Amino acid sequence: MKTVGLITEYNPFHNGHLYHIERARELTGADRVVIVMSGDYVQRGTPALLSKHSRAHMALLNGASAICELPVCYASGSAEFFAQGAISILEGLGCIDTLCFGSECGELSVLQHIAQLLLSESDTYSHMLQDALKNDGFHVLEEGLCGRTTVFEDEFRQNRKGSDMLPVLLESHNPINIVVLMLGTNDCKSYYHASAEVIGKGIEKLIEQIWNYSQSVKILLVSPILLGQEVWKTEFDPEFDTDSIETSKQLKAVYERIAKKQNIEFLAASDYAKPSKEDQEHMSVEGHRRLAEAVIEKIKNSALSA
Repeated sequence: MKTVGLITEYNPFHNGHLYHIERARELTGADRVVIVMSGDYVQRGTPALLSKHSRAHMALLNGASAICELPVCYASGSAEFFAQGAISILEGLGCIDTLCFGSECGELSVLQHIAQLLLSESDTYSHMLQDALKNDGFHVLEEGLCGRTTVFEDEFRQNRKGSDMLPVLLESHNPINIVVLMLGTNDCKSYYHASAEVIGKGIEKLIEQIWNYSQSVKILLVSPILLGQEVWKTEFDPEFDTDSIETSKQLKAVYERIAKKQNIEFLAASDYAKPSKEDQEHMSVEGHRRLAEAVIEKIKNSALSA
């Protein structure tokens, strides 16, 4: 007998979930469908709309063979912890032949590219900085977060507002000598309706927070890479639109003007890296390398090293 495993939340169970179960059976030829489902708390720690028993009952009535609860420490955690916990349960059962999942993207190549980036984390520019600068006495602290904005609240993901998190991060990592500040891409999302000038005001607020932490900290302001011309398409990231692309092109000039006004160092990531073809939004490994080299040169050959 073949068994397919699904990782779900069913918050609540709907026809799309029924389709997922039916297609999983059809595609894999499975006789049984074993499901790992979050309990009374779902991802990001919010309470489920219905109890775990009600949601499990709905799934069993619609083709599930067995339901395993994902412990709350995983269910309410980040995507990495959520996946780690769920996969470990399915693996521990010792009877799962295939894992079947759906996605809004629908393009396996894009998901594989992103997964490869996560597996090759040492190829990100911050890790390259650490490798290049450790012999000069630097210790690089990475605090990047997918979806983070300058001052905007993300209604779909918690703790993405940079101005809320930056003071906490500065204090927790005290003492800090240099801050490399690169934000703004997510501010270009269509539902924020923010111009490049408005995003620049968000950057100025963050700079003010850094100065409030310490007047002696040196700042390197980095304007982000441009968004790809097709980023708004369904297979990439429809949270952006064509106006987002134009806004991203204007950030370099706005940030450079802010850097001169604040008397801090400036670098345009778009001068060194482009969005990858795979997702139209993030840098390729080569882009990370080129940006890392530019930041390293800035740190070693500017007022940042004084």
